[in-house]
Amino acid sequence: MGKIEKTLEINITHEILSLADSFWWFLQPVSLKRYWRPHWRFPLTQAPKSFATGLPISIEGKENGGYDVCIKSTSNFQGGNPRLLYMQFKAGTEKLFNSDPKSIFYGDYVKPNIHIEFDINNNKKNNQHELLETLANKSGKKDAVLYVFPKIVNENQLLENIGKLLKLTNFISISEINDKAKLFSVKISDGRPHKFRTCYTDSNKNEINYFLFPFGAQNEPGSILGEIFAIRMYRALQSLKVVQNSNFKISKYHIIDAFIRHFFNIGNYFSI
Repeated sequence: MGKIEKTLEINITHEILSLADSFWWFLQPVSLKRYWRPHWRFPLTQAPKSFATGLPISIEGKENGGYDVCIKSTSNFQGGNPRLLYMQFKAGTEKLFNSDPKSIFYGDYVKPNIHIEFDINNNKKNNQHELLETLANKSGKKDAVLYVFPKIVNENQLLENIGKLLKLTNFISISEINDKAKLFSVKISDGRPHKFRTCYTDSNKNEINYFLFPFGAQNEPGSILGEIFAIRMYRALQSLKVVQNSNFKISKYHIIDAFIRHFFNIGNYFSI
């Protein structure tokens, strides 16, 4: 793994967790607004946390591996099991054009068709996609294992976009890639390396080769991150419910205020 790929992995994971847990932060009695509203009581209770784990390169390509980062949302609340999200990060290379006329990025030096190209299934045994398929099947959740394709190819771009990397990143599940490949009678876990190509500005312009099939638009591009955020809110509310049941009355205005500010925070991040 190169320096830029590792740096993107760390910073993108940080942004996901920061946004996902911001609802709990807005519940905390730390602002001046709460200082002047002492009736907005809040219990001194431990917040449920999301955290990330990573695999060293030495075991990434072995059974139960294939991924870089796993985000785990813990179950220290009433009514739920840990939720896992596995991510395989890829670093891209900017290309001026593709010389194959069948490619949607076909062009030449006179008429460039600039895009970003990522390698997939390119580990030593060319079995990374198969490992990720196996992991997805074991997880019992269709979209639990993802490729992460940041549209950042150098450190200057990274520095310019710190704090808004998620908006420049494609999160695509293994299951969606396989489903679209089947439409063209293509199998990605075939023991060969492949390429994923995407446009800088048009999120619907994507393709995969070795066999060159158009991937097109994602089915639900916001659902993966949206589910993480929703789980964190649900677990925060479950934790508050436990405290409420312990005869600690929490102001509904406090919770409503936290919801509004959390939604504004996410909306502002994604420029909604």
